[in-house]
Amino acid sequence: MTVRIIHLSDLHYPSLDLSVWKSVKQAVQALHPDLIIVSGDLVDQPFPDQLRWIGGQLNSLAKDAGAELFIVPGNHDVFEYGNAFLQSRKFWFETVFSEDGMPGGVIPIPAGRGVKPSGWSQLRRAVTSWWTKGRSVDQSGFRYPSSRGPRMVREPKVPVLLALLDSNPDGRSLAAAGGEVRNHDLIDLENEIKATARPHLVRIAVIHHHVIPIAHTDFRVVGNEQLMVLRNAGTVLDVLARNRFDLVLHGHKHRRQFTRIDLEPMDSEGYPMTVVSAGAVGLIEPNRPAHTGFNLIEVEDNGRIMVREYTYGHAKGPRIDGDEGLDFRTFDEPVRSMARRAYIRARDRHGLHCTERETTFVLTENGDIISDHAFKGLRAPFLRGLSLRQPYGISIPPYGRLAAEPVIDHDARRDGCTIVPDLSATTMTRRQYNIVLPAALTFRAGATFRIHHEIANSLAMTGWEAAEREQLPDPRTRQEEWVGVVVLFPAGRLVLNFQQPPGVRLGQPYVQCERLAKWPGYDIDPETRHAIIPDNFRFIPDKSMREHAAQGLEFLMMERIWRLTIEQPVVGCRYRLCWEVPDDIPEEPIPSATIELRKILLKYGHRFHSGRPVPGDDAVFEWFRKLVDGLDKMLSAETRDELRTVTFFVYDGERRPLSLRPVVSWKSWSSEPIRADFAIPLGDGIAGAAFQQRRPVAWANMRTQSPLIMPIPYLPGEEDGRYDEQATICVPVYHDKMQDEERPSPWAAIGVIAYGSTSLASKIPPMCNRVLSKDHKELLNDVRAWAQTFTNAIVDRLAKPVDSADANG
Repeated sequence: MTVRIIHLSDLHYPSLDLSVWKSVKQAVQALHPDLIIVSGDLVDQPFPDQLRWIGGQLNSLAKDAGAELFIVPGNHDVFEYGNAFLQSRKFWFETVFSEDGMPGGVIPIPAGRGVKPSGWSQLRRAVTSWWTKGRSVDQSGFRYPSSRGPRMVREPKVPVLLALLDSNPDGRSLAAAGGEVRNHDLIDLENEIKATARPHLVRIAVIHHHVIPIAHTDFRVVGNEQLMVLRNAGTVLDVLARNRFDLVLHGHKHRRQFTRIDLEPMDSEGYPMTVVSAGAVGLIEPNRPAHTGFNLIEVEDNGRIMVREYTYGHAKGPRIDGDEGLDFRTFDEPVRSMARRAYIRARDRHGLHCTERETTFVLTENGDIISDHAFKGLRAPFLRGLSLRQPYGISIPPYGRLAAEPVIDHDARRDGCTIVPDLSATTMTRRQYNIVLPAALTFRAGATFRIHHEIANSLAMTGWEAAEREQLPDPRTRQEEWVGVVVLFPAGRLVLNFQQPPGVRLGQPYVQCERLAKWPGYDIDPETRHAIIPDNFRFIPDKSMREHAAQGLEFLMMERIWRLTIEQPVVGCRYRLCWEVPDDIPEEPIPSATIELRKILLKYGHRFHSGRPVPGDDAVFEWFRKLVDGLDKMLSAETRDELRTVTFFVYDGERRPLSLRPVVSWKSWSSEPIRADFAIPLGDGIAGAAFQQRRPVAWANMRTQSPLIMPIPYLPGEEDGRYDEQATICVPVYHDKMQDEERPSPWAAIGVIAYGSTSLASKIPPMCNRVLSKDHKELLNDVRAWAQTFTNAIVDRLAKPVDSADANG
């Protein structure tokens, strides 16, 4: 939810034009603010009747607009004619705008602060107490930043922190209309900020006098800069910047101004701060119409600030739906500036940061992800002489598996870094580890280390696969896949590298950026200093941050890598590289007919394994035996001790988990079929890879093969314990109308014919190479054609009604 703040200043009642004030109130209510902030000079003279009238107006406006009201005093609110010429501060403002809300209450001045009241002052207080008794306005909602007891730091209902500063001197000086924030107020301000625990989107300081010079002022004696300055403006700005204030609102000069400054109070990074002044709300000056106006400040959910200055001149009210440049001016904060502020605040809060975090994702044809995570210059100055434990989590899809446990690079191990499993936080879909870093690394130069792990069958490679996994009612719904990271602690730079598999066109990736739903209100683990992401967390897309991050996306032609570089990523956000999953849906009736063929084959498989055939099943098995004989002649090593298997797997999309299930099988050493409950998860194993990629996949127990694609053991019984598969080739089979396509649509894939052997001397290992010889190409084509031919014969036989002649055989 965007926080909306109205900033009013310099009303100067009774010089306030009431007709203009009426239109201002209507405009303010129409803008539906959460906060109304008034930065002083409510009246011309600090008399009770003027203060009470304007106080009632502001209080009524806040109630009608449904907003909280906050006020700081201006020089005209506490000094006669607004000038501190050897006069003490008037007490009328403190009386009318009392902090405790007591009508007509008098706030005593503690010893050591303010000016000791004289006899005349005491008399005037007594008279005032009698005069205001029963006549004060309803005080609820007023906030007066008295330095004589009430705190300056306020936390409204919205996630904004306010500092209400009284910039009027104590009096008995020649300050004229100048200002000064008392040193003890600045000390109290820092102490009060340290006592606040709730994170805020922004910190806003409200003060009456301008903290920086106002440009384009005239040379009049009245209102001259030398007589109106904030004398300790540099000290005030230093305190505000050191305490990470984002916005300063002020009035005083009746001149609107928008300024961005970047101070360096503590380090070379600085901190961007915006200073906004407001014109007089309704003080009509015919020769200076641009001096009349008020401000609307909008704070987005991510902390980005927008300031809109509404201006109106003589006999003219504000037009909130007017024209840019004529009725208002808008200043949008760059996302880069917002991210920088968030990064610096996060460093202060976490006490932990690294100079750069780089993650490389390599995607294979089978949807496997090979990941490398590098952390550079990780420092934890808050730990002195203690090792640092950093959590490292891996999310595993329900249909995927961890193919390679995470390991730390050699240099990090040499420096004493270790990684150990955290069994207490490990679940079926998430593996948790702890990286232990020596204290000497994290405290001095910073620790640098790299972690490598691999997840098999992690991403959907086709729209069909995505639709199957999600069981979408409309399979033609566009699907997206992604790789990315969640930022859990401050990093100076985030780099995401994404390498697509060769020969697979996924299209150009695009950037997505999301924030935690309760950002910036996340908790921090006191030991690891990481942001805590709850189990029921929810991410919200952030358009402005996404558009900014997308500017850092580039394609490295030589490495064929997409790279996303983000300076100072926001903690509690997730940055992703996404792409639309390619899809190829053939025209009906192929998809529907393919589903029916799978169902027919699976029913036959149930009869085959249960030993309850129906008429015609014997003929089906004869066709399968012919398929086995042909594959055995083409692929066998023809040695006496070689064991072979042939299995016809069919995809089952009705039951969970989605799997390839054996329909009919053959063993060279036994008449028993492959177990009926054996299943290969969608996309896993050699058969799953062949089905998913819609091409033959060969595997042999050699180093040339990827460790992510491994055959899934048949889980044999005691009598099959000697079967140790060393090579296998899996060939997908399709609907007959798409069998001649080079890579048919997944919507037409029926299943996989798998041939396995215990001998590396079989014809399979040479077909594992990506570049095949002419002879092996011909052999692979023959295997594919043979498998498809007999699959067509089997499904035709099963789909054909059985008459009496066929049954008698």
